[in-house]
Amino acid sequence: MKSTTFPPLHVEPSLRSAMEGVLEEGESLSNFAGKALRAQVELRRRLAFPVSAMPAAERDAVVALREPAQS
Repeated sequence: MKSTTFPPLHVEPSLRSAMEGVLEEGESLSNFAGKALRAQVELRRRLAFPVSAMPAAERDAVVALREPAQS
């Protein structure tokens, strides 16, 4: 599959520093961002699964993940 590019991603300097601080040996910011995007897409696909079809314990966990964090 042919790849495509994203427009520039604007982040706070502190986030960029944090990202650079967790890069693995030989990993680029681009590779890191791509992995993070793929992981987030997969998580959202899983969360889109109908909650009503899940057992109660799993349903509670998914509902908790879907609710925005309280700060």
